Amino acid sequence: MKRFFRACGLAAIGLGMVTFARAGEATDNPVAIELLEPLTLEEITPLNFGTMFLDTSIERFVAVTDTGDFAVLPPGPYALYGTPPHTGVIKITGRPNAEISISLDFGPAIDITNTDGDSLTFETVRHFKSPPHLLDGEGEFMFITGGVLRTSVGQAPGTYTGTYLITANYT
Repeated sequence: MKRFFRACGLAAIGLGMVTFARAGEATDNPVAIELLEPLTLEEITPLNFGTMFLDTSIERFVAVTDTGDFAVLPPGPYALYGTPPHTGVIKITGRPNAEISISLDFGPAIDITNTDGDSLTFETVRHFKSPPHLLDGEGEFMFITGGVLRTSVGQAPGTYTGTYLITANYT
């Protein structure tokens, strides 16, 4: 009798495999894709460290924070003239309410130059909104940047300019 049940068990398993292999049912499977509009980045306000006199008898760091505050380290003589320091503002536009990732491809540092070819080191660029980064109901996100410059001893006077790269992607 035990042999009979064992044989039936094997037969049932075999029958199930045969049934599975023989079952051929066609179904319509949906396929979908949602194509998102590309994200666009527009500079609303360029990051600017202002116009200043700065004692360069020692190496100094000049910082602009998320609120546009300005600091010189180590503290020393400086004076602001004309253009005040201010944060950069970048508007990112895309699909309303979408989540995006933002990265600053900065590397170790960027040398920015004046018209005479002298360079000044842009040590750090920072953004001041922690993830998640969500586009609003209109599909916009305002991104604020600041950063830190390093001046060398005897830094030459001049207007120094350069660029940094911001990348935004849907997540």
